[in-house]
Amino acid sequence: MITSAIAVAAVTVSGTPYYLGVSGPMTDVNAQYGEQWRARFDLALAQLDADGGVRGHPLAYTFEDS
Repeated sequence: MITSAIAVAAVTVSGTPYYLGVSGPMTDVNAQYGEQWRARFDLALAQLDADGGVRGHPLAYTFEDS
């Protein structure tokens, strides 16, 4: 039986970050949802950056109250 090994190259994130603008509720009765959105954006961007970013660029965002 012949087996083959697949090498996975390590991808590094470098270069100028790509910035995203995000708006969500940060005040009033829906502020809890804005905090949840922000936490999910942090997680998603961390995962994307760990996978090499977008074409080797890290991602960053600015979160503003809607």
